[in-house]
Amino acid sequence: VVWLALFADYILMTIVIPIFPVLQESEVSTGMLFSAKAALQIFSAPLVASAVDDHGLRPLMLGLAIEVASTLVFAFTQDYAIWFGARACQGLASACILSSGFLHVQRAYADDPPALGAAMGTVTTGIISGVVLGPPIGGILYGVSTALPFLLLASLLAIVLIMTVILSCMMSSAATVPADDPASPEGKRANAHSKAVKLLADSRITVVLGALFVANAAISCLEATIGMYAT
Repeated sequence: VVWLALFADYILMTIVIPIFPVLQESEVSTGMLFSAKAALQIFSAPLVASAVDDHGLRPLMLGLAIEVASTLVFAFTQDYAIWFGARACQGLASACILSSGFLHVQRAYADDPPALGAAMGTVTTGIISGVVLGPPIGGILYGVSTALPFLLLASLLAIVLIMTVILSCMMSSAATVPADDPASPEGKRANAHSKAVKLLADSRITVVLGALFVANAAISCLEATIGMYAT
């Protein structure tokens, strides 16, 4: 379920590469349209991550629901301002999907580090698959019908949402823990700030963050421009 959620989220991120330029806006406006999702995701991710421990799969379901709605907006309108708002909403949705999805995998394999590493690697292939398949699928389907890529993607997201709801219902209720236990929601909230500071102070974390920033900056430049000139 998490693999499909990440696949759908990232195919949504890239399926629009050959589509957004058809609005015939300037390079700056098209770039802003692409970046609206990432910008809101950056600002909302810390807030979502700080609350996701208390809510299990509910943030994942919320993110999928937002993406279904925003994708349908793309299918039925071609107004730049409306698309910009829908694209920004997808940033919040992505923050929910990533935080909740990876937390669920981590909890499922918490007692088996080798299995956790394998599970994380498998789940990450959902991201890679979505990034790779998004542009060709978007271009081909948009050539058939302007609404088709968005309608099919909204259907996929809705299916994953239903699967997530079923999974959430099947999961047994977590055992109650004392409020002063570090594993309780109260204990987690009390330690969240100090853990974040320690992570940012770790040179291994900052090096990885810097590498990801540089790599994704290059990808972002291509996303916002290649569709305008690859004609």
